[in-house]
Amino acid sequence: SKAMKKRSCRCFFPTLRMRGGKSVEVTNMMRLWFAADEIGAQYPERFTGRKNGLVLRFDKNVDPEVRRCVKAFCRWLRQMFSFPLRITVYIRKTAYVQLRTGEPTSANVWGPYKADAYPYAAVAAGDYRPALQGKEKDDRLASILQSVGHELSHYYQWITDPHWLEKQDAAAIRREERQAVYYARQIVDYYANIRAHP
Repeated sequence: SKAMKKRSCRCFFPTLRMRGGKSVEVTNMMRLWFAADEIGAQYPERFTGRKNGLVLRFDKNVDPEVRRCVKAFCRWLRQMFSFPLRITVYIRKTAYVQLRTGEPTSANVWGPYKADAYPYAAVAAGDYRPALQGKEKDDRLASILQSVGHELSHYYQWITDPHWLEKQDAAAIRREERQAVYYARQIVDYYANIRAHP
């Protein structure tokens, strides 16, 4: 991941903060994430009476700098985007989290098939070292934020189609993964426009 830094590109955040008056360019670039607004309007029965929002849960010994960084990022995300069904993101004090197959990975997400269940994601942050400084520190924190953005992109894929995991072949899974990588990079780049460091 690239270090977070001020970009020379145009900053879109003044319009992005207003959900009703979003920049057309930003809306196009983040189309998947903004689609949650349309889905909520089209299928109100799916969301009525359900909890919404983005919730964070941290393991007890997660580094304070990681905690601060992720909290600030998610506070900003809540201002920008809708989370029509509550998703809880767990930040783990481990180097990896496990998939259901037992394989280690840096992050994962679960989108339930049952109507009364809620999705959740887990992100490993245990390999962050407090001794990191400068660009190395920024790179590591930005990579954690990209993992959060990546799993939230899968959340939005699930929001737009709650059965998306059930009917995918290998090629479709690769496409969804490429899409999540793209959106994770985009959202962290947008965030970098308003912060010199993560």
